[in-house]
Amino acid sequence: MGQAGSKAQEQGSGVTFQTSGIPIQFSPNLVSHLDAQSESDLSRAASLEQHIQDRVKQELQKLRSREREALAAATQKAAEENIGMEKKGGLDSNMLEQDINDLKKKLQKRPTLGAEDKEVSAQREKVISCLKSHQGRSLDCDHEVTAFKESVAQLQRKFVERYN
Repeated sequence: MGQAGSKAQEQGSGVTFQTSGIPIQFSPNLVSHLDAQSESDLSRAASLEQHIQDRVKQELQKLRSREREALAAATQKAAEENIGMEKKGGLDSNMLEQDINDLKKKLQKRPTLGAEDKEVSAQREKVISCLKSHQGRSLDCDHEVTAFKESVAQLQRKFVERYN
C-alpha cells in the first residue's frame, strides 16, 4: 500500500531517468522542444557579436549626427551675427578679417571626433578579434569588452563636455 502511484502511468510517454532511487520524467513536449532547438554556442556568440557591432554603429551614427547638428547651429548663429552686424553698419575689411580669425580659433579649439573614433574603432576591432579567436568562450574577452566600454564612455564624456 502506498508503493504504487494512484494514477496508472502510460508506457512511452516522455523520458524517465532513474537517479538515486528517484524517478525523473520529462514530458514528450519538453523533449521534442529541446531537440528542435538548433541554436548553438557559436551561433549565440555570432549573434551577440553582430548585436554589439550594430549597437556600436548606432552610437557612432548618433555622435556624428549630433556633431553635424552642432556645426549647423554654429554656422547659423555666425550667419545671423554677420547679418546683424551688416544691418548695424557696414563691415570693413578689418572687422571681417577679425571675425574670420575668431571663427578659425573657435574651430581649432573645437575637437573633432576623428581621433576618438579611431580609438573606439581599435577597441572594437580588438573585441571582434577576441570573440573570433575564442569562439564559444565569449567570457574570455571580458577585458577587451570592458576596455571598449570605457573608450565609448570616455568619448561620450568628451562629447558632453564639449557642448556644456
